[in-house]
Amino acid sequence: MRQPHSQGLVSANSVIIGDQGVDLVAANKNNLTAAGVLWGYVSQAELSQENPQYLFNSPLKLNNLINN
Repeated sequence: MRQPHSQGLVSANSVIIGDQGVDLVAANKNNLTAAGVLWGYVSQAELSQENPQYLFNSPLKLNNLINN
């Protein structure tokens, strides 16, 4: 992902949702909100290392973020 803000591809309110550390790294490198989901491939400890703004342990909780 290259400079999505400057290219007009995403808004400042965009969130990258991922189940691996690389997803959260991409969010952080592009100044986007990072949300990790714990029903994917890696552990909470691994996702936490990338300092996401959110960590969700269920789709319902993720849905609450999206709908607010």
